[in-house]
Amino acid sequence: MDELRLEVTSFTDIAHWRWRLTDTHGAFKADHQVALNQADPTYDAFTDLYGYLRYHAAPDRRLEHEAEIVAWLGRWIGERVLGPVGAAIVEHAPVTVRVRLPDEATGLLYRPFELGYVNDAPLTVQEVSFVFDVEARPASRRKTDVGDTLRMLAVFSLPTGRFGAGSTPRAACPQATYHDDRTNAGESDRVAHRTVRRDPRHASYCPGGRRGLGRDALLRPWPPRRPAARKA
Repeated sequence: MDELRLEVTSFTDIAHWRWRLTDTHGAFKADHQVALNQADPTYDAFTDLYGYLRYHAAPDRRLEHEAEIVAWLGRWIGERVLGPVGAAIVEHAPVTVRVRLPDEATGLLYRPFELGYVNDAPLTVQEVSFVFDVEARPASRRKTDVGDTLRMLAVFSLPTGRFGAGSTPRAACPQATYHDDRTNAGESDRVAHRTVRRDPRHASYCPGGRRGLGRDALLRPWPPRRPAARKA
């Protein structure tokens, strides 16, 4: 199967850019300046086809009307979005088109280019496949090294109305349970884990059933604060 490269150049915004089509050796094949009218109803279908079909297809003939909308959108894509690039792609079918996008054009990842009509048929039935590459944005600063210690926060979703496998009611949903894990002597790695039942007496509690397990796990710093001693 052949491979072509389709690059987005001169990207202005999500509705204005330029296509440049080449082969794997860099030989020029076609280009096209894209300028879409965002007030056009077809543009709404182009950016959110699922939502457009859901709200615009006639309920009494939904499947038939959805097919008509998709065909209507496909002809618009072939003419306005792909232009001569679409015809050049079909000439090499079956073909894989590797689309290279700048980081600011990642919104184009979700556009249905394969529905575009060329020679009165969508690309998807003419053995044309699109593969997308996004140019990585250079890091703005150097990543900080982990160092000697690593702190992690993990929140686990627990089932409501029943207890986890192999657990008892008391062990599965305690009022407050802390674990101090030390693998070797001298290490100070500690894990604090607290799961709170739905009880109005607690300041924070999970939204699950009053007697069942909640869905939220509350983690607090180690060691826990001790209540102040009462004066005699």
